[in-house]
Amino acid sequence: AGDGKPSVRWACVRERPSGCASRASGEAMEEPPPATVPVPTEFGKGLRCCINCKLVKTLQQFLEEGCENCAFLGIEGDRERMFDCTTTNFSGVVSLMKPKESWSAKWLRLDKKTAGCYALQVNAEMPEHIQDILEDAAR
Repeated sequence: AGDGKPSVRWACVRERPSGCASRASGEAMEEPPPATVPVPTEFGKGLRCCINCKLVKTLQQFLEEGCENCAFLGIEGDRERMFDCTTTNFSGVVSLMKPKESWSAKWLRLDKKTAGCYALQVNAEMPEHIQDILEDAAR
């Protein structure tokens, strides 16, 4: 568009955002992206995932923003707590734009989480003192 604003076009195939045209019609309609999504700013060895909810972000993102799904853990700004509650020992990543509408999010039991990137498998356990916090939060 000539108004100086970037134009976002969606090519919708399976789980198309509401308002998107079907692929068969050959049209893609403009639609704003979903609300802010905590997507990792870089990929590689610097990625960590929350052991509790599997959200994947960089070390710096966890320190600055905490975990959007697990605010009760108090990761934001606490380096020691961040290392207790996150791990680099995970495999596979799935990105979810609209977890409430996604069949894959339901299948992975992530449909009640915030949009973002999630580990498929986490190979770590929470320390005992953090498990106590989780139990208190569940009550």
